[in-house]
Amino acid sequence: MPQDSVHKRLLDHLKTGVVLLDNRLRLLYLNTAAESLLGVSDRKANQLFIGDVIFKAEEDISDMQTALAKNVSFTKRRAELKVSHNKIIFVDYTIDPFEENGETQALLELNSAAHSHRINREESLHSAHITTRELVRGLAHEIKNPLGGIRGA
Repeated sequence: MPQDSVHKRLLDHLKTGVVLLDNRLRLLYLNTAAESLLGVSDRKANQLFIGDVIFKAEEDISDMQTALAKNVSFTKRRAELKVSHNKIIFVDYTIDPFEENGETQALLELNSAAHSHRINREESLHSAHITTRELVRGLAHEIKNPLGGIRGA
């Protein structure tokens, strides 16, 4: 099995959208998660400008172009992007430029903000549950032994 095929299969199993861009922000590759988020297939998006897939995102595109020009990584949280079929998605994205065969390219990672919000919410609920459990345990002890603190004093 060719190495490229293995890498493509691995990328297609990620829940993070992975987009490969050239130095003019043209799409070179989208994994399955990116296709799902952006509402366009890798085959149809090939060589399209990112602005043809993400609509009314001049500020985001400008930030991506700046990151490419300065060769620095850039991350934006809870970006609101309009994609195909007038669908609005909320994502955290990171663009990370790199050199390949003397040409600048960029890796664009797209993480659904709903997914990260759900993880943060679960962590908050778990923390609140632990705190409540400790509070109830302490309260139950005081109810069971109400005069213990007074006798000791």
